[in-house]
Amino acid sequence: MSGRWRSPAATDEAANVANASTRGGPAEGTPLGHAGTCAHCGAPYGTGQRFCGSCGQGLADQRPAGDTPATDFPGQGLAQEVGGDEADGPPYEGAMALGAVLLSIFMPLIALIVALILRGQERIQARRRFLKNWAIGSAVWLGTGWLLALIALIVIGSSVAGAGSCQGGIDQAVPPTYDSTDGTHWTATYACMNGGTITKPVPASSVPGGAP
Repeated sequence: MSGRWRSPAATDEAANVANASTRGGPAEGTPLGHAGTCAHCGAPYGTGQRFCGSCGQGLADQRPAGDTPATDFPGQGLAQEVGGDEADGPPYEGAMALGAVLLSIFMPLIALIVALILRGQERIQARRRFLKNWAIGSAVWLGTGWLLALIALIVIGSSVAGAGSCQGGIDQAVPPTYDSTDGTHWTATYACMNGGTITKPVPASSVPGGAP
């Protein structure tokens, strides 16, 4: 009898494996399939086995470097490979970034659609981040750009409309200018304190040199 100590769980599992060999079938609760070999004694162990059936050592932390862990579900290995591909590869060049900015400014809706389509097909992580930021920027500009443009048009229109209006009242220190198309009906144009002018009809008698 060996003097090496085994945990009760390891002893039970080893006994279970031994009984399975005697019966000619798998042990109860022991999963089928070869998963690797024990790093301590070299004995093979099955998928899901926690202790070595030969030496009783735990198998959780002694997987050989070449062993591949079993997948929990079909396609997990493929998902891990795809995830690995996303971390590699160069980002887009500067010309791509410039084109994205210009397209977002002039055609934000189309830019948003293109960014989403390209991101769904891209697997390089750096490019996926760029496409995500591009899509967000296009969406923000699409939502606020037209509003800013409308506000700018309103401000410009107000400035143009108010360019000839009187601001601050008539400046009494500046003499008005008079004008008449027939020598009988006159108008006076007054300068205003804060800019602009105002035109009013005046009698001919108030016009210097006008008719009495």
